[in-house]
Amino acid sequence: KHDNKYTYTDDYTILSGVVTFICEEHGKQRKNAGSHMNGYGCKKCNIAPIKVNKRSKEGYCKLADGRDTTLYIIRCYNENEEFYKIGKTFRKITKRFISSNMPYNIEVIYKYENSADFIWNLEEELHKKYKEYKYRPRQWFAGYSEAYKLNLPIKQIIKEIGCQKE
Repeated sequence: KHDNKYTYTDDYTILSGVVTFICEEHGKQRKNAGSHMNGYGCKKCNIAPIKVNKRSKEGYCKLADGRDTTLYIIRCYNENEEFYKIGKTFRKITKRFISSNMPYNIEVIYKYENSADFIWNLEEELHKKYKEYKYRPRQWFAGYSEAYKLNLPIKQIIKEIGCQKE
């Protein structure tokens, strides 16, 4: 993550706790391991991750960092409401939607993996193509603007995606 800039005094493999590292110029330092793995380094060198706009294609692809990305279609539901969501993630869907950030139950209907760049374009294309099916959920969640009515032609979408070639 830091291009071998630091020497480490600990062998850490978990993202909790504290890591001790040595900056050649400023000496021994301690930092939260999770923050360090997210790009934060020496305070005196002022090394912090470059903020990227994850809403832009370039920013999203940079965050994906070479990982395959999943385009997904999920069914979101509760006692009062039901709809579909089309989205993308470079994490596992179960990690993307945990109970603390999703007020609906979910069922994965479809997953398609490819490069972040390809999936970004595919998701954009699907959102434009099916905008007439847009739905506004009653409860907010990250990604709520990518919700669609139940009459969204899921089988047609899956067939189209299945024929996609990079």
